[in-house]
Amino acid sequence: MNGSINASHLYNPFNRGFVRVAVGREFQAIFAGDAWINQLKRSNVFLDHPVSVGHGLELVNGLFLYSDIDFAYRRSVSDYKTNPQLDSLFGNVLKDNQAIAFASYNALYGKVKLAYTPGQRYIREPRQKIILGSAWPTFYGLWRKGIKGPFNSKVDFDYLEFGLEQQVKLGITGISSYTLLSGSFLNRKDLRLVDYKFQRRGDPLLFSNPHEAFQSLDSTFPVFNRFYQAHYLHEFNGFLLNKVPLLKSWNCAK
Repeated sequence: MNGSINASHLYNPFNRGFVRVAVGREFQAIFAGDAWINQLKRSNVFLDHPVSVGHGLELVNGLFLYSDIDFAYRRSVSDYKTNPQLDSLFGNVLKDNQAIAFASYNALYGKVKLAYTPGQRYIREPRQKIILGSAWPTFYGLWRKGIKGPFNSKVDFDYLEFGLEQQVKLGITGISSYTLLSGSFLNRKDLRLVDYKFQRRGDPLLFSNPHEAFQSLDSTFPVFNRFYQAHYLHEFNGFLLNKVPLLKSWNCAK
């Protein structure tokens, strides 16, 4: 039996204060954001028993603090019986399609994220605060630590990331959005495969989410030193297609 239970509570609608808990037993992807073709590979699957507690709070207008404690018991699925029919359907794409064998272990993590949006506009109603956005991007810093020792946890690493993100409305020409980030491991004393940072490949035959993938990459690979990453997406929302007579008529008919 696999499954999960999640619960969250917004205890203060004025400063967006919330708590959440989650517990489960699930098959998980080693790199959950990987291309769809890699999601089919057994080498991207492990069995996870997670317990998670999180909290979020707006300290002052535009400044949010998020914190999480996560514990997990992780197991390989290399001893599971599998059906070879999927391998035959995809031929050489899924050759040598075997789950990764590793010894089961406990893992305890702590994560803290601080995000700030300058000039954040809002409306304060009698029972809640409604955030309207800002002309400035959101800047954030994130620290994730593998905590060795408590609950027989084996992981031991520190990962630090800084970045910014924004969505910009450009009138009738559409909406632009971008993300910029840089991260690195401060230490990798005991860094397990599940906790690697990856650069995501593009999807065969399909277009990936431009904020997560690099369409021209033909393979996904891990990064251990400092990396810099940027993504940009513009949605014209019909600005160009509506100038084509036949397409404009079809859109209006819809």
